[in-house]
Amino acid sequence: MKNIYTTFFNLFTTLKVICPLIAFLYCFMWFVTFFNPPFTEFLIIPFEPLAEVIRSVYKLEVSFEDKKFEITYIIATVVLIIFHHIFGLLANLVVKLYKFDEMRQIWLRSNEEKRVNHTLSRDFQHELTHYTKYAILFNLTLKQGYDVRANSKAELDALRKDFYAKLLYSITKKYSDTKGVSTNKLFLVMNDFETFDTMLLEFLQVIKNFINENAKKDIVSEFSISIEALKEDSSVTKALELLEKIDSFNFKNKVAVTSAFKIKYENSKELSKFRTIPLGVSRFFKEEDEFEDFELYNLKFNKEDKK
Repeated sequence: MKNIYTTFFNLFTTLKVICPLIAFLYCFMWFVTFFNPPFTEFLIIPFEPLAEVIRSVYKLEVSFEDKKFEITYIIATVVLIIFHHIFGLLANLVVKLYKFDEMRQIWLRSNEEKRVNHTLSRDFQHELTHYTKYAILFNLTLKQGYDVRANSKAELDALRKDFYAKLLYSITKKYSDTKGVSTNKLFLVMNDFETFDTMLLEFLQVIKNFINENAKKDIVSEFSISIEALKEDSSVTKALELLEKIDSFNFKNKVAVTSAFKIKYENSKELSKFRTIPLGVSRFFKEEDEFEDFELYNLKFNKEDKK
């Protein structure tokens, strides 16, 4: 469609430029015929077709010193000047028609995009209802502070495992639908998404208290929390594998969540204590040339709720 508009625009623009040039030649030839030099009949041959058309409509002569002079060429000059303006108007009309057609196409595409987006949004909202639970992988690292002789590695490992056990017990006791296991890390599957804010606030407070107590004993505590949203039929094993990969990036003292969790959280009206901040895109290599990219987010307190 654009090519058609371009062709007509170029045509009308070319004719607009040519018309004044030919008009000038007609005007010049009139002066030539006025003085009637030799070879006049040969010079006017290219100009006669248009002149004959004008004569067939109306033949006009003027008198000068008892002589009559035909001014058909002057009329042709005026006609060509008029056509110069007409072609200019037509060229502008083509531009306006093209812009109108382009805007119409944009409007049609916009309406189609709105229709598609509405359908996708509806399907997406329906899909979100299937994410009813979430999985948490909690990794705690304990290191000796300045006094390296205060606690052995075995004692720090025992302290960490004891903390995992107490944390798992308190959570499963309060949130009865929770399932969990603790080894070197604590893995939890929570079946009630709507209690997430309350659970995580309590979870982080317990960790904060534990870290403060450890600081008094010259023990350096670092943690990482990785969270994924799960559907009812999601594989817990695969969720754990994904969270292990996320944990391997060592986001120390951060709560890292997946895109699925971010979308589910932000579309849950009951949840608003936290906000998500991009951590970047992480790449997991399966084979040497086979990889998968995941966009991860940091879950942080909302400023209003932090006061």
